[in-house]
Amino acid sequence: MKLIDKPFFCVLPWIHLYTNPEGKMLPCCVADNSAPFPMMSEGEFPVLFNSKPMRELRQNMLNDIPSKTCNYCYKLEKYGTHSHRKHSNGKYLSHDNVLKIIENTNDDGTIDDINILYWDVRFSNVCNYKCRMCGSRYSTKWYEDADLLGWKTNPKDPTVSIANIKEFCDTNASYLKSIQYIYFAGGEPLVQPEHYEFLDWCIENNVDAELYYQSNGSILKYSKYNIFDLWSKFKRVTYSVSLDGLGAMGEYIRSGYNDAKVDNNLTKICEAFGSNEEITVNATFMAYNAFFATEFFDQMESKPWVMMSNVYTQLLIGPEHLQPKVLPVELKKQAIEKILNSKWYEKYPNKFESLLSNLKEESTPELWSKFKQYTSALDERRTENILNYFSELGPYYND
Repeated sequence: MKLIDKPFFCVLPWIHLYTNPEGKMLPCCVADNSAPFPMMSEGEFPVLFNSKPMRELRQNMLNDIPSKTCNYCYKLEKYGTHSHRKHSNGKYLSHDNVLKIIENTNDDGTIDDINILYWDVRFSNVCNYKCRMCGSRYSTKWYEDADLLGWKTNPKDPTVSIANIKEFCDTNASYLKSIQYIYFAGGEPLVQPEHYEFLDWCIENNVDAELYYQSNGSILKYSKYNIFDLWSKFKRVTYSVSLDGLGAMGEYIRSGYNDAKVDNNLTKICEAFGSNEEITVNATFMAYNAFFATEFFDQMESKPWVMMSNVYTQLLIGPEHLQPKVLPVELKKQAIEKILNSKWYEKYPNKFESLLSNLKEESTPELWSKFKQYTSALDERRTENILNYFSELGPYYND
């Protein structure tokens, strides 16, 4: 049985758990959040791992049946890009894991011999940024803007996924001690106290996993903690910084971002690691920065803290009104031409395929109108103006 060739198969529901900032357990970080998966507080790892939604998802995957839960990856694959599903299969679907999946999966989708290799955990939605494509679910900084704009009524306090870190870890110690990969993202993990409590527990209990961070590059010290001291206790650390533009464009998209500060922090991380091999850049293409995709790569080329091969790109899937395809047709044509004629496309065509596919897709007047309304409302609230950063938009934006 060639699992990797199955059109809807993903290895993650057999080896992985994801915990979102509200404490919901999902098969991965891009799974449909509306699905009825359990909360982490409802039981130990084995109970969560064999919940009804997880069992049904495994059955669907083995029987070549698509699942709504996985629509995000299906959309990315439609654009010809490398989805989370394909990435995970390529990384974790070893010959041994294939045999374990076949041997240990019961007809009803349950797994008797649970071996969680990889845990992606978001301890809370505490964040020090309020990125334009984000919202209050993943950033406490968004609370005030969302309230004042009338978009959503938010709680005053952060959402927390695990109420008592030590109690949770002690209860699930046998599983945590065998985990090989732990992924932290936000909110911003390095400003969340639970993240440090968890690392302390791991160090005290000799959890020698590989750590992977998706961070915004803004902070290296928190309270009494120096992150380099903690990282030195683990097998390997990979640091991925989220950057969608440098300078003014970066600061416009990711409100709270400071170009000089992030550059200084990444230089320190590079020095602490001894090389730039474990630093990656995760860039998201959207309507705000798609026109400047090649310029972004030009800027990144001068940064000693990252290798260009370690600059990874992804297409913004939601909200749809911020996708590159909403731009005026003439600007989309110019953006496509710039990409196709650039040295970066010649060298790394795969980094631009999803963006090109989306730019070639037709949009609707409704999406363009929603883009303008959304952007104008945020600009007014934040005393900014998109045309100061994207002047080419002017003739169309004010029409």
